[in-house]
Amino acid sequence: MSTSTSTHSSELADTPWAPITLPSYPFLGKVNEDPAAHLAGEMSVVHNVLIRSLNAIWHNAALVSTRDTPPFVGYALLVLSAIHAHHDTEEKIMFPAFAGAGINMEENIEQHRAFHDGMEAFEKYLDQVKRNELEYDAVKTRELLKIFADPLVHHLHEE
Repeated sequence: MSTSTSTHSSELADTPWAPITLPSYPFLGKVNEDPAAHLAGEMSVVHNVLIRSLNAIWHNAALVSTRDTPPFVGYALLVLSAIHAHHDTEEKIMFPAFAGAGINMEENIEQHRAFHDGMEAFEKYLDQVKRNELEYDAVKTRELLKIFADPLVHHLHEE
């Protein structure tokens, strides 16, 4: 593979939403020496999986043929399922634990609310396409994705 192709592929993986970079990751110390740094590193890895998945949806949306629609929609729905699972775990387990340790989690909760409705609208659209109630539309897919992904990725970077 040529250098220009490699660079191009990397740029696609990192656009339109940039991944998270941390100066202290990978965390090479012992977890009990700096649990906060370890947790930040682990969260950045998970968040980058989500960000790169959103970028994959974005870039592939325009390439989907009629034959490719079912697997593409299935992939996008799996990404949404992973986002739901991640944030449900945070809201039910991590946020209460942090709040119990005296950390104010209200900003994180508000950021979850900021992308919730947009994510639900995107999921509803994908479900309708999956059930053949709507025809797949690349422009609409990107529009709906951007509505929720912008505030979601902002949240992932802040968290």
